[in-house]
Amino acid sequence: MTDFVNRSEELDRLHGLFDSETADLAVVYGRRRLGKTRLVKKALAGRKNAVFYQARQKTRELQLKQFVEVAADTVPGIEDIRPGWERLFRYLADQNAIVVLDEFPYLIEQDESLPSVLQALFDHEFDESETTFVLVGSSISMMEEATLLGDSPLYGRTSLTLDIRELSFDAATEFFPDDATADEAVRTWSVFGGVPYYLEELDADRSLGENIQQTVLTRHGSLRNEPEYVL
Repeated sequence: MTDFVNRSEELDRLHGLFDSETADLAVVYGRRRLGKTRLVKKALAGRKNAVFYQARQKTRELQLKQFVEVAADTVPGIEDIRPGWERLFRYLADQNAIVVLDEFPYLIEQDESLPSVLQALFDHEFDESETTFVLVGSSISMMEEATLLGDSPLYGRTSLTLDIRELSFDAATEFFPDDATADEAVRTWSVFGGVPYYLEELDADRSLGENIQQTVLTRHGSLRNEPEYVL
């Protein structure tokens, strides 16, 4: 796996938010495979007060249970709090924790009131806290509906919004072999673009044609169904 590439501006803005002395809300969104989760985890490196929870498509009760289990590694006292998003978030804010809710749309699917819960907490109860909540999601429509559009509960509450896009050509070339010619780099870019996940699938010991055959055209290629998923 290639070392973390680019995204320096996004990292700087997240670090600034984490160091803020006020309660802040960040929204990180964009299509799948662009490295949103990896970006946030990179920004959290060395932060001892961080709770990173990756949601799954499970019931609300299971999501709460697993959230508490994850958060307890950072804030053990949370296990004594009666499960409920409002109570749990309030407790973490009292500890000035950084709380990342990855795949936030999965949480909304099971509890549509969650954006309103966060709205009320930020509006009325986080005034003395230095907490940061980071909402991450790949379902762009759901993220916009819950956090960004004018009629969404969290509209106007975000301190930072990051719309993650593909890497630039210059950044993408860091995934290519050191001896790749300019022609080879352009040809590879024209097929795989700046999506980190796609670029990490490339085998430096294979030609571009062989990589296309191996990842896209073969029946069990890692990117075989990607066009259908994207469309």
